Amino acid sequence: MPAAACHRPAGLVPAFLFFTCLLICSPLDGWQQPPAGNAGTGFTTRSGARSPVHGLADPRQLLALYGIDESHLRFLIDGEPLLPEEIDVISKILMRFDDLGHDNILRWISPSVPWEELVVGVEDHRVDFFRIKGTARLVQRQQIVEEAAILYGFDHFFWVLLDMPGGQKVRVATRTIPSSWPLDKPFAEPAVARAMYLKHGLQEEESEFFLFSAARIQWYPAVESRSLGISEGMVALARMGMDVSLFDDVRSRNRRSLGVQERDCFYRLLELVGGETPPARTIQAQPMELTELLRSPQQHHGDYLDLKATVRRITRIEIPDKDVQVRFGIRHYYQMDLFMPLGDQTIQIKLNPDDQQGLTFSGQFPLVACVPQLPARLALAQKQLDEGRYAGSMLNETIRIRGFFFKIWGYQSSYSSADDTPRRQLSPMILAFEPEVMDLDTRRDSPLGLVLSVLFAVLLVGIWFFSWRSNRQAGAVLQSRREREPPTSPEQFRAMARQLEPEDEGDDPGEPT
Repeated sequence: MPAAACHRPAGLVPAFLFFTCLLICSPLDGWQQPPAGNAGTGFTTRSGARSPVHGLADPRQLLALYGIDESHLRFLIDGEPLLPEEIDVISKILMRFDDLGHDNILRWISPSVPWEELVVGVEDHRVDFFRIKGTARLVQRQQIVEEAAILYGFDHFFWVLLDMPGGQKVRVATRTIPSSWPLDKPFAEPAVARAMYLKHGLQEEESEFFLFSAARIQWYPAVESRSLGISEGMVALARMGMDVSLFDDVRSRNRRSLGVQERDCFYRLLELVGGETPPARTIQAQPMELTELLRSPQQHHGDYLDLKATVRRITRIEIPDKDVQVRFGIRHYYQMDLFMPLGDQTIQIKLNPDDQQGLTFSGQFPLVACVPQLPARLALAQKQLDEGRYAGSMLNETIRIRGFFFKIWGYQSSYSSADDTPRRQLSPMILAFEPEVMDLDTRRDSPLGLVLSVLFAVLLVGIWFFSWRSNRQAGAVLQSRREREPPTSPEQFRAMARQLEPEDEGDDPGEPT
């Protein structure tokens, strides 16, 4: 995890629009090959947030192993305001938080907080872990003296002040806060922390507070906020149980490989889309605006998207990390390499304005979707491909996916490495619910097909209208003629009757001889 919340969204990517032309100037470190076999969307390094020691009875034993023993904890004076000596102890605990290990914290944590016991029995609960949930009201920065900062590896941490539902005032020391939260300005946002209890204190005005420390503050926004960078999709994810501040570690790594900083965000989101309840039936999935994602991905993380694409390859990704298996309940997932149609749009991606060999895409564009499970029909198609019974050397299945935009993934491909200039292939990465395989007769008509259908319908209407109008005109002419003719007189009727009388037959000529 980063030392502090210092992430800043990358600047907007300039665009040179011959057609749709994107200038990509991200660093070229940390490249990663595209998926092949079981490679796939692996992370470049392993997480360091795991304890090398497991099975210890409580946090005190592990803290003591790292040099934070009772002689240090005695500096935490209950019933007093924050003292300068306590800042040093809190800084040492924050330095060792990652070494405590996620699995240990999950084993130690209590889901409820016995507030009264934290007052009368502080020593019985000091350095115990609790899940605290409240409303964040204020963030302040705590500077560390220079000599200690060199030792600890960071020069500041944050105080986050929270109001609990029961009225308790909580102060949490942490190195990581949501990057869009303001400093020294009041606000109100739902927040959660897996926090270690340190002391019960009194402010100068005799109001009590409970002091905790935590690795990070989790954020579950309830409403959209442009100023805080919260979209409708982010709100839906928060309702599903997603700590949206995890995206702070993703924003700085667009157009790059997957880094260890993004691991928790990736697997937590994958865990949620693997659940039985889709999000956010409360929101409507939006069509994917490809050029907007490529230009300004940092403004769209967590967007809920709906798109159709063609699957060309599926890779099953095994997860060997036991920590991930325990925390997120995931042992594998599927990476689908897709192509989405561009219609008449052409996209060119340049390294700089003078790049004359920018990657050009016409007709279709590559993207990647990661899903926890496959539908039976898609799994069967992949099995047939593996056994050589599929009609083609690659998959060619049209699917519909609904999922959340994760990042723009940068990787090497044979197309991007065609010349001597180092380039990355860029693909939107979406973490999606189980995809839907589209039948031919249910696929959406192409624009040309829709136009022809409309023209045919217009032609039929035109023929019907012409026939109806012609018949109406003929009827009008006949009626007009009848109205102009005088009525038939009795003399005319008698004359017509005489014409119809039989003529005299005379001699019978007989049969011809």
